[in-house]
Amino acid sequence: MAHDFLPMLKKDMSEARLRITISSPRLKKSRTISMMNYLHGLTLSSENITIITKPTSEYKSSEVDMVKELLNQLALAGFTVIVRPNVLMPIFWLCRCLIEITSI
Repeated sequence: MAHDFLPMLKKDMSEARLRITISSPRLKKSRTISMMNYLHGLTLSSENITIITKPTSEYKSSEVDMVKELLNQLALAGFTVIVRPNVLMPIFWLCRCLIEITSI
């Protein structure tokens, strides 16, 4: 069942017409880059895609530089990046549909 999650999520994202908001308490390099590349292939423009994560001060010290680089890459790619303290639950909002997920 878990193997069906990603294809269904990608299908839902490809059908989003207004906005996609991703809230992720932890950014992981390979997942973030993979998701960023996938999102660029959608018809929805990148300025209508928002990524919410916690500030770098809430990451492990060994992750701070990597997270700063990922946040910079997301912003340069045109995504709206919001840094908010205490982001605890990873979720996606797709056209008024709320789906709980693991960190990207």
